[in-house]
Amino acid sequence: MEDLDEKSRDDSPKLALVYQDEDIVVVNKPAGMIAHKAESFRGPDVCAELAALGVEINTSGDKWRQGVVSRLDVGTTGLMVLAKNEDTFQKLKGMFSAHEVEKEYLALVHGILNKKRAKINAPIGRHPNNRLKFAVVDDGKTAVTRYEVDEEFEHGGKQYSLLRVHPETGRTHQIRVHFSALKHPLVGDTVYGRAHETFGLQRPFLHARRLAFEHPTTHERLTFEAVLNEDLLTTLHILHNVT
Repeated sequence: MEDLDEKSRDDSPKLALVYQDEDIVVVNKPAGMIAHKAESFRGPDVCAELAALGVEINTSGDKWRQGVVSRLDVGTTGLMVLAKNEDTFQKLKGMFSAHEVEKEYLALVHGILNKKRAKINAPIGRHPNNRLKFAVVDDGKTAVTRYEVDEEFEHGGKQYSLLRVHPETGRTHQIRVHFSALKHPLVGDTVYGRAHETFGLQRPFLHARRLAFEHPTTHERLTFEAVLNEDLLTTLHILHNVT
């Protein structure tokens, strides 16, 4: 298989600038792009793409993670906010820790959930048998995810649910792990779910749709929304029997 970093720039996923000022930058991350450089991933990252676009970020910590206060998985699309200076960086980190940033994801899962609105409170840590994965474990870190069912489908003799998901904490792979633990893995998630019934998706059906928070400097209430990407829309069209 061709490495991502060997593709031409025209074929690489494109990062979209949604908003920026002197303190923050909000982006719409495509699938196939990591939040920041990592040794285990040979492909584009948000921080490098912002630098290429001329966005200057100067914060403490690892130079490859400048401004990153919360991450999205490589396969997850949607909204991310980054800090452009140290004061904003510290304030945003505090806001995320205090659950003052509203995050809404859209997720498509296998099956019909018994509870149409609920809170999942289950600790997450490294998988006991696979250090590359995470799992619900007794000695894990606190992880809380709220969800509500938006729509239910039947297709090909199987059932699916479209969810609005609100993570209150930010553990790695949190949404994917929580719904896998409930026996309702995300469609397209071949790591925590099923290697079939993916509707042709090359990634989990997970999209950071909405982000809302108080600007750390001006205190203005900011709200951003990002529409679903084409591959996810195509999946919903199939479920709606739209031709």
